[in-house]
Amino acid sequence: MISHIKFFIKKNISFVVVLIISFIIFSLVVDLGVINPTTINWLMDGDSGSHFLGWQFFRYSPMLQWPIGANSNYGLDWASSSIIYVDSVPLLAIFLKFFNSWLPENFQYSGLWLLFCFFMQGFIAWKILSKFTNNKFLPIIGSIFFLIAPSFLFRIQFHYGLSAHWLILYAIYLYLENKNVLKHWIFLLVISFLIMPYLFMMLIPIWLAYLLKIRKLFTLPDKYLMSHIFIASLVLYIVAAASGLFMISDGTGGGGYGFFKANLLTFFDPGVFGEPLWSKILPDIVNGGGDYEGMAFLGLGMIILIPISLYPLLRNFNSRKISLHNFYVGPLIFSLVLLFIYAVSNNIYFGEYQVAHIPLPDFISNLASKMRTGGRFVWPIYYGCYVATFAVIFYYFKTSRAIALLVVVLFIQLYDSTNAFKHHKEKFSRLLLIESPMKSKIWNEFPKHYDQVVWVALPRSGYTDWMFISEYAGINKMGTNAAHLGRTDYTKMALFNDRLEQLILNNNFRDKSLYIFQDEALWNVARIRATKNDLVGTLNGYKIFAPHYFNCDSCSNNLDDIKDAGDSVLYKYNMQKIDFTSSSIKNPYLIYGWNTPQEDGSFTIQNEAYIYVVFEKNIGSSKKLQMKLNASTIGFSSVLIESQRVNIYVNDTHIKSVTFHAADGFSEKNILIPVDTLNTLNKGFLINFVFEDAMAPVDLGLHNDSRPHGINVNNLQLEWIN
Repeated sequence: MISHIKFFIKKNISFVVVLIISFIIFSLVVDLGVINPTTINWLMDGDSGSHFLGWQFFRYSPMLQWPIGANSNYGLDWASSSIIYVDSVPLLAIFLKFFNSWLPENFQYSGLWLLFCFFMQGFIAWKILSKFTNNKFLPIIGSIFFLIAPSFLFRIQFHYGLSAHWLILYAIYLYLENKNVLKHWIFLLVISFLIMPYLFMMLIPIWLAYLLKIRKLFTLPDKYLMSHIFIASLVLYIVAAASGLFMISDGTGGGGYGFFKANLLTFFDPGVFGEPLWSKILPDIVNGGGDYEGMAFLGLGMIILIPISLYPLLRNFNSRKISLHNFYVGPLIFSLVLLFIYAVSNNIYFGEYQVAHIPLPDFISNLASKMRTGGRFVWPIYYGCYVATFAVIFYYFKTSRAIALLVVVLFIQLYDSTNAFKHHKEKFSRLLLIESPMKSKIWNEFPKHYDQVVWVALPRSGYTDWMFISEYAGINKMGTNAAHLGRTDYTKMALFNDRLEQLILNNNFRDKSLYIFQDEALWNVARIRATKNDLVGTLNGYKIFAPHYFNCDSCSNNLDDIKDAGDSVLYKYNMQKIDFTSSSIKNPYLIYGWNTPQEDGSFTIQNEAYIYVVFEKNIGSSKKLQMKLNASTIGFSSVLIESQRVNIYVNDTHIKSVTFHAADGFSEKNILIPVDTLNTLNKGFLINFVFEDAMAPVDLGLHNDSRPHGINVNNLQLEWIN
């Protein structure tokens, strides 16, 4: 056995050396702790969290399902789609799912995938460079430049699927093969699609360029090439359908193209986010806000090598010694030029200066926006420059001089990149220390009673702090809408949010769902309506609502970690007039559906609005209560809507319908409330206004505010009457 290993190493010494170098550079840039498949905490940050969580839910999805990549528990009806939209390297996710029963509960493959990307980056670069020389040392030295390429190393800290730059190198390698390798191309296109669709789209122009090349090289008939394109397209369509690409009907496009672009100076700009991280010597070049997505800094070493390689190339331009001509690189260069034009976009910037903005027809703009982060498409040009530079140096320099030159320049680039290496190492080490705040043992009780975790976060409240909620749901095999996808069906999301909001406003919680609130307004409405069987409060900083928790016989009643749902002192009321204008102190009684107070009052911005008060004194049984409401219709809509009809509910009991007329301006309405109505929520008094005529300014053609406006309230007072 040992002798066989020695023979393999001796025969493949260059290959082994490249793998060893790849591992060394990986260890310099990435903390080796990420390789441990059972260590998942380092992934709970930014986009890497969504990558891991997509897999965490997908591994427990049904084995027999169509599409195979469907991932419905990750997002529920809010954003559920497929594994293809969460950048979880679907190729690995689908493969490993078949072995899920043998995998540990906490299992991630991102660390090993990154290591694999380093191996493949070094290996394929070595294979490409070996085409241009018979010397064993030159390709090894050259491959190191690819392993420390700033564009590659920059990407590994965020997007692990997009870190597979070796797919681009593989495409270049296949192009340089002067033989018919069409089957290899189909294989490459399929795996690139299942690794990262962005990379797949980058390879299409190179594939088409290869077809033009072999058509000329082998004088192949057009019919043969068309049949290959048909077979490849059919295979890719089946793979796309199986992966779940077509599960999203609305949301595959979106904004971003023209903003997330490549700058014309991107090859020489070592700065990202305004910090020259990738060079200790060269200064940052100020550029546009989204230009970081087109980050393609060549590295100081490559910037030195390129002009050195251009001199002999230009001097011998007409010489047959330029063996690159033998590879028929014309179609390849043309495809790279097209990719560069797409990466630069129609919003062309030279540093911080806009050179031109070219309006695009709608159909071209819509097509371009499918890959809205167009700046990434500069990567094939980036690696084309690398390959061409080394090829020319290998051809025109004596071996000893080429080795000396590359070694010197390599040390320059390594030195110049030390800040980036240190930054990456510290970042991965820091990520390994991340811990979930969900430490209470009470969290272990909820999966006994609930099969979903519903995260109540609407656009107005933002979508933040979702990751640990999603991790908790995934580990406990519960579905959740706490999810993040690369592409989202916005129509589906809006419908889900509307249903969720109405569910809470109507106090119609799903019995088998645990609710975690981020939206403060809906939280106030929910906890005020809670019954004695509901568990409501704050747990490890999360606002939770557990419907009918106390009906669960197997759930623990040791709830010491649950903090009070809210401070009722905020809502204490002593029959004073409540001022809704901006001149008053903050009004704590407005719990849902109100805009920021203005000079003349607060206007409603939902189809419903809530007020909650808690009486300081006991409610008397011999008196009646009257509400004096001073309000008007919304000023800007008075010329369009003559009146606003308002249904008034107290403690969910309909009391009265009143109408405010635009012509009256502010007017006072007196609403008599029976005393027995107040007993339905102890001393709490929940007033709900439902607006029949509320309209959004956008629907009235006034401006882009899509919130439905009802009435403008100046003041309100409750008073006892005989």
